[in-house]
Amino acid sequence: MTNGDPPYLEEGVGSGPPPLLSVLPPLLDSVDMRSTRISPIFPLTLLVIAGCAPGPEVAAPVLVVVEKPVKVLPKTYGRRVLARRSNLRDTTSTRGRIIATLPAGTEVGLVNIENGWFNVVVDTVVAWVYAPLVKMTEQDRWDAAISAAKPGFPHPKLYAAMYRDGKRLRIVLDIGWRDLSMTRKTRTVERIGASWKTASKRMGFGNPPEIRLMSNNDVEMASWHAFWGAKVRH
Repeated sequence: MTNGDPPYLEEGVGSGPPPLLSVLPPLLDSVDMRSTRISPIFPLTLLVIAGCAPGPEVAAPVLVVVEKPVKVLPKTYGRRVLARRSNLRDTTSTRGRIIATLPAGTEVGLVNIENGWFNVVVDTVVAWVYAPLVKMTEQDRWDAAISAAKPGFPHPKLYAAMYRDGKRLRIVLDIGWRDLSMTRKTRTVERIGASWKTASKRMGFGNPPEIRLMSNNDVEMASWHAFWGAKVRH
């Protein structure tokens, strides 16, 4: 610090003045109280000025907004009503954990169907409910029966498609069908029929609908009927 510098300038302190409280003692010491006429309120005035003087900069508080993640719900393809009091589960099984129990008449959104269970949305809950517990349309009943029967069909890669065709179940066969012997074809159709019979009854069909197994070029290769059994043509 040089003789001409203000008393608050020191090396390493910057160019701005510190709070006046820090310079009051030197300032008061420089006043000869015996030889100088000073108002009695002079020290008080200095203290008031010191209180108004800017001090060290204090960072303004920062408002941090934490957004709660928004749960994205799957798209639904229809709305249905529960036919009776139903348990919603986390898997397509009665062994699945119960997520919620809802009364009859509750509306649910349909997302998908698998193994005879509807994947549904209720408010923000996504879970599975057994298809017969839902008031189904006729197409729902077919879709539920197909999804429930399909796991029991042998040779999963043998089927190109399966769907409702009027009052029958149509199964479009893959090219691998031709590699099976007639005996294996007959056994395959019998197993398909047995699984379909069980699933369709679970979904409320009185008599299991007939099955037609077709080639890619729409030739009937085999069929199954609840009374006639399996019949293989090609």
